[in-house]
Amino acid sequence: MNSSYGIFAEFYDTLTGNIDYRRRAEFFDSAVKRFGGKTQGLLLDLACGTGSLSEEFDELGYDVIAVDISPEMLGTAMNKKFESGRNIQYVCQDMRNLELYGNVDITICALDSLNHLDSIDDINKVFSKVYTFTEPDGLIQMMYIVCGRTLAVTAVFKLIWIFLYRMRMIHTADIAKAFMRMHILWR
Repeated sequence: MNSSYGIFAEFYDTLTGNIDYRRRAEFFDSAVKRFGGKTQGLLLDLACGTGSLSEEFDELGYDVIAVDISPEMLGTAMNKKFESGRNIQYVCQDMRNLELYGNVDITICALDSLNHLDSIDDINKVFSKVYTFTEPDGLIQMMYIVCGRTLAVTAVFKLIWIFLYRMRMIHTADIAKAFMRMHILWR
């Protein structure tokens, strides 16, 4: 994963100006409600970039911890926080090595953030860390975009299967239970 986003951070909000972050946050919020998650709980915005989605989650009433690998992206996010007066905690970390001081109720990794990972091994590391720091009854929502389209459902479930198998969570009787605990949304 490349951590040199210095110049990119300056133009990121311009490049993503077509994204309706409010609508995106409302989509994730409705999924939290639909799947019985803790509304307005502690939410981890993984690979938060410049914090646009984090701002919207805070507006919806969530307590937000936002993590990104880029100090430059987080600098822009902090400027937004100071302007808006939001209560968002920004942390500079590589999502493959995520470390939190407790668990969160909801973990969200939006847009194409997983595309920045270099290998399946990196994806497994992220899933393992996210699983560790998300409450047992919490929700995990991730989006994976390939060539402008969201990853096909079968591929997503294959990825989940690989992850769950490696985490030793898969036993014949526990498959449905494991899938219920980890909600991967594609849209």
